[in-house]
Amino acid sequence: MFEQCRALMETMMSGAGSWMGMMPMGGGMILIGLVWLILLVAATVLLAWLILRGRGPSAATDARQVLDIRYARGELERETYLRMRADLTDHAPAAR
Repeated sequence: MFEQCRALMETMMSGAGSWMGMMPMGGGMILIGLVWLILLVAATVLLAWLILRGRGPSAATDARQVLDIRYARGELERETYLRMRADLTDHAPAAR
């Protein structure tokens, strides 16, 4: 019994009886394949995110935000701000 266990251990330690010993270059090929797969998926997700990121709010919303910021900084008079805001939203300017 002891000899059988020792022979089994030697076989396992040499790699001849393990699944890693039967594959070319061991299990490293599987690991390299998984790393490349993960990198490919990550690159695809990043590319999709970059493409879809540009589909945000419309230009009118961006222009309104810029106008609001300029008014908040004091760069525009109230009348000018209201007129420009009305131009962006196609509404009549609010009365003072």
